[in-house]
Amino acid sequence: MKKILTLFSFVLLAQYAMSQYYDRDYKSFKVNFSAGYSTIMPKDSGTKGGVVFSFEPKYHLLDEFSIGLKVEAVTMKPAPSKANGGGTITGDVQTNGSILATGDYYFTHRDLRPFAGVGFGVYSQSARTITDYYGMIQDLPSSNKFDFMLRGGFEFSHISAALEYNFISNRTDTRTGYLCFKL
Repeated sequence: MKKILTLFSFVLLAQYAMSQYYDRDYKSFKVNFSAGYSTIMPKDSGTKGGVVFSFEPKYHLLDEFSIGLKVEAVTMKPAPSKANGGGTITGDVQTNGSILATGDYYFTHRDLRPFAGVGFGVYSQSARTITDYYGMIQDLPSSNKFDFMLRGGFEFSHISAALEYNFISNRTDTRTGYLCFKL
């Protein structure tokens, strides 16, 4: 009788464990479409804020960890800045793109799931034309840089909000980047 009771308990426990496994709320594959606001950091770079759009297919290896490929476009307008001679330096709208391999770690399994992530990939800075206060036009060529991104945010019922900072080495090899808030 003890053996039958032990076997029955084991089968019941195994059935309960398997039913919890198949009762997942999280899909293993999903695609995030995001839009938001971006601003260049540091602020003294002379650029106004802009808009950011991204597309990111993700695969959840575990409920806590996902990997993905983020494709993003950022459009920003340089702010008119004062030159030493009293004139104004202006520029045209600039669109930058990036393709990054990403990884996110989710801290909880509840409805509100905070997460942190990192990404590595290629940032493409478009060519720009700048006109200084003398009317001189300077062309800055396009460039591609390998850099990284850090992000944090939360997901609620498969809707996510994130704050991201993209580190980019600019044309003079000093570290700059852009901060963006996306939904």
